[in-house]
Amino acid sequence: MMVLQLLWVWMFVPETKGVPLEEMQARLGIAQEYSLMQHRIMRLRLR
Repeated sequence: MMVLQLLWVWMFVPETKGVPLEEMQARLGIAQEYSLMQHRIMRLRLR
């Protein structure tokens, strides 16, 4: 069972080491509007 899990992770989970957040969002198909909204929310929280 563990071998199957290892193979699944190796084949289907993308490598994220050293990849910028914006590129990961593009790879995963996450809309840029969502990231802009998060940025605005974080700015408001830091005030």
